[in-house]
Amino acid sequence: MDKSQKDHLPLGGFIATPSSSLNTVLNSQYFIRLAEKSCNVFWIRSADYSIQLYVSPAYETIWGRSRQYLYKHPESWDSYIHPEDCQRMALKVGERSEELVMHETIYNEHYRIIRPDGEIRFIKDTSFPIFDDEDNCIGFAGIAEDVTREQAYEQSLIEAKERAESANRAKSEFLAMISHELRIPLSGIIGMAQLLSVDCLLPGQHDQVEDIIKASEHLLSLVNDLLDLNRLEAGRIELQQAPLDLRQLIEDITDILVFQARVKGLELLVDYEGNVPNKVIGDARALRQVLLNLLGNAVKFTDQGYITVAIKPMQLTSERATLEITIKDTGIGIPADKLNQIFDRFHQADSSYSRRYGGLGMGLTLSKAYVELMGGHMDVESQPGQGSTFICTIPFALQNATTDISAWEDYQSTVRVLIVDDTLRGEVLYKHIGSSLSEVTTGANAINILLTAQRRKEPFDVVIIDQQLASIDAMQLGARINNQTSLVLKPMLLLLMPPSPITAKERAKAIGFFDCLTKPVHPSELLALLTASWEKWTDKNHPRKKAAPAIPVSAHWRVLLVEDSPVVQRVHIRMLEKLGCQVDLAENAMQALAMCANDYDVIFMDVGLPEISGLEITEEIRHREGAKKHTPIIAITGFAHEEDKNNCLAAGMDAVATKPIKPEDLKEILLKWGGNYSTDFAKTIQS
Repeated sequence: MDKSQKDHLPLGGFIATPSSSLNTVLNSQYFIRLAEKSCNVFWIRSADYSIQLYVSPAYETIWGRSRQYLYKHPESWDSYIHPEDCQRMALKVGERSEELVMHETIYNEHYRIIRPDGEIRFIKDTSFPIFDDEDNCIGFAGIAEDVTREQAYEQSLIEAKERAESANRAKSEFLAMISHELRIPLSGIIGMAQLLSVDCLLPGQHDQVEDIIKASEHLLSLVNDLLDLNRLEAGRIELQQAPLDLRQLIEDITDILVFQARVKGLELLVDYEGNVPNKVIGDARALRQVLLNLLGNAVKFTDQGYITVAIKPMQLTSERATLEITIKDTGIGIPADKLNQIFDRFHQADSSYSRRYGGLGMGLTLSKAYVELMGGHMDVESQPGQGSTFICTIPFALQNATTDISAWEDYQSTVRVLIVDDTLRGEVLYKHIGSSLSEVTTGANAINILLTAQRRKEPFDVVIIDQQLASIDAMQLGARINNQTSLVLKPMLLLLMPPSPITAKERAKAIGFFDCLTKPVHPSELLALLTASWEKWTDKNHPRKKAAPAIPVSAHWRVLLVEDSPVVQRVHIRMLEKLGCQVDLAENAMQALAMCANDYDVIFMDVGLPEISGLEITEEIRHREGAKKHTPIIAITGFAHEEDKNNCLAAGMDAVATKPIKPEDLKEILLKWGGNYSTDFAKTIQS
């Protein structure tokens, strides 16, 4: 290239004359300063990529090769690309020359080059088409940037991430191994200590053994919490969605903690809204862990007052329910500036709490993580010295059977109940009884309420008195009511008392209490116990206000009841026995199929049994019976849809009874399907 040509070509020269548009740009002093002094490579090529029109001096620094050689051999650009990237880049350039190039098109490519010394550099190349005044593509321009250092940094991050993940896996495996190895000796220590605790021990040794058990169980709890926290962080816990009884689960948890609460003199209450569905689908283990942590903390940090678990529906459809589960206590509370930190791992609102109350501060972290894993969220409200309220909002799918039987239903509209309680428990009992005829009052006002009701000719039939009244001694109050000559019709007195020696119950009955209910009385038990006591009372004292007259036992009908719910079992067995039936109970499919070989007059079959449904059991019974035998099978279901009834009949059932079943419904069923009963009894039951 002679001198005249070099003078024509700025910035190191071209091997071809650019168009007038490009020439104007390339001869600009601004372009010269920008391109020549930049640490990045500015380049320009012809529209077909066959001519290298321009490349800036940084090319020689980054590529380690001569610009002049590139001008003479434009194809050498591609030859310096790493072999693993070469084919991909050749395809990109080929597509670029064939496609319809648009003004706004920008190409971003990443590739590697090999310098003469063998060093590999990483290049980020951004390019775009150039157009003349007539909108013709006259070439391509780009900026090639050496990103080797950035690439090395990114690679180091990737490697660091992989190392961290590997370390996390190793930590998880280590914790799992340690957990397993610790559980074995701990199980032995706890088991042997429990065996020792029931043996004859020397004075003082019993307390020492109890200390061993408590310390071991505390250590086991910490091991479990650490393992669960690790699994949650690693995303290795998956929810196991299965049918569960929400009410039963909550009552089981309160049973675990009730002794601890009682030792501290605390009231532990469960409060349900009337329309809360009990049969839901969820992870029982996760929910149990959340409630145990929250209720355990409530008991731990509360020295006087009460703890309530309240459940109410926020959204309710035929298939799903969003429930709000609230745990409220009257404990030490949490300062406002600590509320945002209490869900952090290993954090407590005050370091002194750890010394006084124990624990590592993991319970709330785990609880919040579990609630969020279930698709819900957790909130907290608190004031120091006034207690804390934790609110868990959790969505659940509903099981098909949502109708529950109320043992008290036949008496709700006729029996008046007075609840005498100075605490929040009275309001909770009132809600569970669910009758407008019920009323709550204090111990000091109880007799006035009874006398006023009698004057209105609306006397109370039942009086439930809490033994732990603040205003008056419950035993004295019971005696005064029984000795009140102004009360013409004495009510049935029930004493609500903590677990007590048999002598305390006998003393209460001697004073005039008909029966004693042991706290805590769960909602699922309350109505069944109240019904049983009331029916015994009316049988003994007054024939008034009974749900149904007792039927002489002369039929000797043999009935098989297939039912898994303990509450429903008690209700149906009681009803059937009052109708003169001899009732056998099967709680699952295996028991039902084994017992159906006996000659029963009627089988009452719950459709919604777990694992194997009542429909499947019926089909198997019909298969075994064949054409020579046909035992009447009555479906018991919470579904009232015609399709559900048709499914029952198609499975081989003879009739369908929809929950809740009333005594008169059972009478009609037995008269129609019972078969071999005595003529005298038929006349009795029909009358």
